[in-house]
Amino acid sequence: GFLYKQRADIFDKYMEIAERSGIDIDDRIQLESIGKLVNSLTGRGNLGKLEPIANVVNNVFFSPRLLKSHIDVLTAHMFDPKVTPFVKWKAATNLVKIISGTAAILVIANAAKPGSVEKDPRSADFGKIKIGNTRFDVSGGMASIVTLVSRLITNSTKSSTTGLIKQLGTGEFGASDRLDVVYNFFENKLAPLYSVLKNLATVRDFKGKKPTIISTTID
Repeated sequence: GFLYKQRADIFDKYMEIAERSGIDIDDRIQLESIGKLVNSLTGRGNLGKLEPIANVVNNVFFSPRLLKSHIDVLTAHMFDPKVTPFVKWKAATNLVKIISGTAAILVIANAAKPGSVEKDPRSADFGKIKIGNTRFDVSGGMASIVTLVSRLITNSTKSSTTGLIKQLGTGEFGASDRLDVVYNFFENKLAPLYSVLKNLATVRDFKGKKPTIISTTID
């Protein structure tokens, strides 16, 4: 209920901004574009051609619409031809604010506790504050997408435990490649039930340990 109310309030606010900016708020394309912006800001991305089976996809993966909304926010809807220039400009403005705000929090945290923030985007700890074995993700989950893209672009990855940087696709036995990186990303997005089935099939949980009835129940 809170999210529905929040979406409605944000939509009203952008309608006011559009009207003050001289945008035709009776235009259907403008209204749909503003709706897309509001949905992406509140974790409700559109799955496009997969939208008709969104509930099925949601059963397999954990919050696919949330993932899509993160992608829309990070790309500022620039690759969506159906989004108007006004909305793309507002989305870009929001992205700058999000990056600035997140960076400010991380800088303050690292100043308070040096070494608690990972600056390398190739690490799974990027965009997080690490205190002991606990991570605080102040990016709301968007940092994982940045990490994926960084690993694919640089063709390398950094271990969040050892700090070692490894090249991808070296051809050495057991070495990971870009396909493994993409697979691992979506593997971590599995819904709880399918995550359990995956652990049982591979006889290994996310900690690398053999799953038992007790550990699986707790998870």
